[in-house]
Amino acid sequence: MIKRCSGCGIILQNSDPTSLGYTPDLKNKLCMRCFKMQHYNYPNALKLTISNNDIITKINKNNYLTFFILDFLSISKEVLTTFKKINNPKILVLNKIDTLPKSFKLIKIKNFIKDYYDITDDIIWLSAKKEEGVTKILDIMTEQNVKTSYLVGYTNSGKSTIINSLTKKNLTTSYLPNTTLDFINLKITDKTIIDTPGLNLDNPLYTLEDYKLLESISLNKYLKETTYQTKKDMIINILDKISLKLATLNSITIYASTNIKIKRVFKDKLSLPKKTLQIPDNTDIIIPGVCIINIKKASNLEIGLNNLNSMEIRPSLFS
Repeated sequence: MIKRCSGCGIILQNSDPTSLGYTPDLKNKLCMRCFKMQHYNYPNALKLTISNNDIITKINKNNYLTFFILDFLSISKEVLTTFKKINNPKILVLNKIDTLPKSFKLIKIKNFIKDYYDITDDIIWLSAKKEEGVTKILDIMTEQNVKTSYLVGYTNSGKSTIINSLTKKNLTTSYLPNTTLDFINLKITDKTIIDTPGLNLDNPLYTLEDYKLLESISLNKYLKETTYQTKKDMIINILDKISLKLATLNSITIYASTNIKIKRVFKDKLSLPKKTLQIPDNTDIIIPGVCIINIKKASNLEIGLNNLNSMEIRPSLFS
C-alpha cells in the first residue's frame, strides 16, 4: 500500500536514503526531510519537478472550489495572472493580515486588487498564524454546499499554516520554497481540503540555496515601513540585491519584512545589471515576495537588480 508523508505529501520509501520520501521505517508519518525541518529547523529547499502550469492543469481537471492564497508582498501581475488561469470557481485569500500596520485599510487593498488587476472573484482575508478568520474557508464551503476544495498559492504564502489551523494536522511549514511536494488530501469532518505544491515565481530575487535571504524576506512578523529622504548621489541598497538611485530629491518608502537589511551609501559597490526608468508621481515598484518600494515624486530612477524581469511598476496602492 502506498503511504505518503503527512508533512509534504511525497510517497514514503525506505530503500534509498538519498532520494525523496526516505524514512528508515515505513511506520513513520514523516519523511526524513520533513522530520529534520520540523524538529531541527534543518533547511532543505528543493526544486519541484512539476511546473506551475502542470499544477494549474491538474487543478482545472476538477471543478472544485479553489482558494488561492497570497500575502501583501505578493500582490503582483504575475501572481494574479496565475490566479486567473484557474478555471474553477475560485476565491482570492489575502493571508498574514496580522503583519500589516493598523493604518492599512483592508477594504482599500481589496478594491485596488479588483480595479487594477481586474479581479472579479471574491476576496477574503485572514491570519493563519493567529487563527483569525481561518474558518471562513470552511464556512464558505458549507454555504456553497462544497465537499472538496483546493488550497493553492505561491511558495511561502502561508498555505500549509492555514491547513494546520483548519485540520490540527502537522504539515511541514517553512520559509523555504517547495515545502509541499505533492497534492495532499486532508479530511475535516465531512469536507476534504486538498493542499497543493507551492507555485514558484518565474524570476525570483533569490536562489533555492540562499537560505539566509529566504529567511530574511519571509513576512512572518510584521511589515515594516522605512522612509528615506533622498539626497544627491545617495544610493539605497536593499539586501545587497537591489540598488536605487534617484536623479532628484525625493521620498522613498520601502515596505518589507522586519529582517530585511537596508543601507544608504554614496558609492555603489554592487555590480548589478542596471536600468534607468522614468517614474511618475506616487509609483510603486514591486519585487514580488520581497518588498514594495514607493516613490513619491516623478523622477528618473536608476535601479540595479540581478534580474530586471523580477520587478513590476504600477500606480501606488498607497495614497
